Amino acid sequence: WTVLLVGLVLESVADMQKLWFKQSQQLRGRWIDVGVWHWSRHPNYFGEMLVWIGSFIAAARVFVGGEWAAVMSPIFIVLLLLFVSGLPIVEESVDRKHRSNSDYLSYKQRTNILLPLPPPLYEKIPIAIKSSVLLDWPMYNTMNKQHMKVPDESSSINDTS
Repeated sequence: WTVLLVGLVLESVADMQKLWFKQSQQLRGRWIDVGVWHWSRHPNYFGEMLVWIGSFIAAARVFVGGEWAAVMSPIFIVLLLLFVSGLPIVEESVDRKHRSNSDYLSYKQRTNILLPLPPPLYEKIPIAIKSSVLLDWPMYNTMNKQHMKVPDESSSINDTS
């Protein structure tokens, strides 16, 4: 139950902080880097993963036979967030929006993509550990992609250039 509860609290706190951040007029146009977002670029997704993993762990003690197939639920959610609808999409969007901002680049360098870690600690971790154990994979760094052209405010939705 602990994993489930930690995930639920983390996801809820992260979502509330993001809501408050988005509602702040002074912070418009910035990326969120306060609260739990100071320690992780996506604490809400990490919390979501913990909720699913914790739910499985809590229920697993009574599983028999084919009920163990329930392990597919947390695996599916984790894979979905890591490779499809979560991190890749959000990272590319935020990179596109803030790629020329040196403060954002610094934030990205010192903040783990998923696991909440103190930035001074994370900065000192070797790149090999960051890109393996800590899931900060090259696929999440879209800063150098050619298609990262940011449309100006005057371009229309139908502009295909």
